[in-house]
Amino acid sequence: MTVGIASACKHEGKTGIVLCCDWQGTLGDFIRSDSTDKMRYIDWATVLLAGELTAADELVFECDQPVRAFLSKTDASRSDTDLHEYLNGLRDAVARRKATLVKDYIRRTLGIDDRDFWQNGKQYLTTAQHDQLLREIMAIDLDTEVIIGATRADDDPAIVRILSGGLVSWEDQFTTIGSGRLIAEAFLH
Repeated sequence: MTVGIASACKHEGKTGIVLCCDWQGTLGDFIRSDSTDKMRYIDWATVLLAGELTAADELVFECDQPVRAFLSKTDASRSDTDLHEYLNGLRDAVARRKATLVKDYIRRTLGIDDRDFWQNGKQYLTTAQHDQLLREIMAIDLDTEVIIGATRADDDPAIVRILSGGLVSWEDQFTTIGSGRLIAEAFLH
């Protein structure tokens, strides 16, 4: 079981975000490590990872630009608008990552370019094969979950969770990721 937790707090009158995670990582079915670093940094924002770490790093790379843009905001009167733009930027990053995963899946499965599949796929495959491949494409997820913790220009917490299905959500005071997410959330509530 793996878990990552982020929670807003106050320290000496300033908003902070406490982040914690385990260190266990798994490669395949048999290789386990108790020294896996599950934290990444984008400027002064901290990112917690759960799931397949390469997939997480690739998602973090896609999220780099919207995180840096959000961190550069300094007008406290625009904090709500900035948060909205930030969430939309992260949703765009998730969509780009998912599109890359779909393209790679089509190339690996059929050995053709994804544009060729979308335009001519029904000519290459039977209806049943085409429909099955579409179901498989729709089932592709990010294979990772992340939490991005930072503070807004108005000193409020900005905790964002991205789930493996692609859902990007702003979390008010705390959130969790990983296979132990629901157990941890039960205790936090």
